[in-house]
Order: sequence, then structure tokens, then C-alpha cells
Amino acid sequence: MDKVKGGQDKPNNSPGLIILQWLTYVFWVWTTIAIFATSLMTTIYYISGSGAGEQIAYGIAAILVLLPISMACDLFYIKKEPIKKTGAASIIMIVHTVIFALCGVGALVTIVLCLVNLLINGASNIIKTFIICAVIMLVIYSILFLRTIAFDKLFTKRHLAIILLAIISIVIVIISIIGPASNAALTKNDRLIEERLQYVTMGIDSYIASNKQLPNNLEQLNLDSESKKLVSENLITYKKVDSSTASDENTYKYQLCVTYKKADSRTDEPDPSTYDNYDYSSSLNTYGHQAGEVCYRLTASTTQRYKANNLK
Repeated sequence: MDKVKGGQDKPNNSPGLIILQWLTYVFWVWTTIAIFATSLMTTIYYISGSGAGEQIAYGIAAILVLLPISMACDLFYIKKEPIKKTGAASIIMIVHTVIFALCGVGALVTIVLCLVNLLINGASNIIKTFIICAVIMLVIYSILFLRTIAFDKLFTKRHLAIILLAIISIVIVIISIIGPASNAALTKNDRLIEERLQYVTMGIDSYIASNKQLPNNLEQLNLDSESKKLVSENLITYKKVDSSTASDENTYKYQLCVTYKKADSRTDEPDPSTYDNYDYSSSLNTYGHQAGEVCYRLTASTTQRYKANNLK
């Protein structure tokens, strides 16, 4: 037992204090997971230019929720935390100290392996990403390891550990908001177009198969709710071109134009249907598009059949 003011003993193993201790450590564990996920997506964005999409919002939200809870639990626990832990309190401390130590060692091993790989094979985006994330997590796990063992010389520095963890988390959140989160908001319509434009062409093909003619407008198509957003939010412009007869089938030509906020870097070769003076294509993909207006010149025939259950 430790002595507190008034000469009374401070209980080490009261149920409430043990629960608070356990919650403090567990919430810090979950906070580190959120920090790692957010750091990884943010680093990939800045190094590779690949957007994290809407997933980055979940990482930021997790940090903003878990960090205050972890800090609050820890601050309450600090007021009652004994210097010498015994019984259940000691077991909880040891378990989480081992967890933080092993994770820290894992981060250190990752750094060393990446540096060796860098010397042998040269720098790559993957190696750079792993090094940066591993360094961040090594610092965080080192702080948590020292805070958890809280031996005599560090016992008065527990508040400093909380402050450092809060600063690191806030910096990561700010960088994430400025980078991938802002990009995700900017390119929200780009992702919708890339994912659902193919289903609009399927709807046109299905309409032609049933009516032997091109639709007058896209509102006539039987589309799923996500694909309908392209039409209802005026994200796509449709234009009938002409139709021709070849042997026993009719071929219909049309054009779909969309506007992208950013270019797609997933491939250096754009869709052939976007080339100037290129013949109309019977298939569409949205890879490799440029920023700005892009028009897809497409063709369909009465022999192309698409069932309604494909439009999902």
C-alpha cells in the first residue's frame, strides 16, 4: 500500500481502479491502431499520389473519438495510480507493457529491414511508406511503453507522455485532412463516375436490346440508385450520334461526356474511346482519364443483351 495525504493507505487493487487502469491501456491500444491506419493511408497519398478515398475519414474519426477517451481515462487514472503495483494491477501493467514493447520491436525490425532493402534494391514508394509509418509507430509505442511501466524516475512524467501522444495524433489528423481527406472530398464525383459509368452503358445496351433504338435521354434507363446519381446530379452528358445496319444487326453510336476534377494515374494509356478521331468502341473503361471534360464514344448493337439483374 502507498501512503497518501492524511496517512491513509491508497488501495492498489480496488475494482474501480483496476477497471480504470485496464480501460486506459486498452483505449491507448485502439488509439494506436487508428493512428497506424491513418498514417499509412496518409503516407501512401503523399508518396504515391494514390487517394485513400472515403476510408481516410474513418481513420480521422477514430482518432478524434479514441484520443480524447484515452486521455480522459489516463488523466483520471493518474490521480489514483500507485507507484508500486501489485496483484491484478501488476498483471494488467505487465501484459500491456509486453504488448507495447513487442509492437515497438516490430516497428524497429520493419525500419531495419526496409533500410537494408533500400540499400540493396534502391528506394521505392512501398519502402518509403513502410519506413515513415514504422518510425511514427516506434515513437508512439516507445512513449506508451515508458508511460505504462511508470517506474519511480518517470512517474512524475506521465502527463508529458499524454501530451506527446496528443501532439503526434493531432499533427497526423491535420496532415490527413489537408492531404487525402481534402482530395477525397474533391474527387468524390470522380470516384462515382469511375465506378458507375459502366453501368450506364449497360443500361443503354439493355434499352437498345428491348426497344431497338437509342434512348432519348438517360432518364429512360433502368438504373440502380448509385448509377442514377450520375443522371440526377448532372454529372454525365448523353448525345445520340447515329445508327447503321450491318448484315442482320443494327449498330448504334452515342457519346457520354463527363468532367473529372483530377487525372487518373493508374495507367499511362487512356481509354481508346476517348481518343480524337478514334473509331467508336463497344466497351468502356475509365482508367487513365485526363482532368477536365472527357467524352467516351461508344457503340452498341441489338445483339448485345444485358439482364436487369446485372445492373447492380
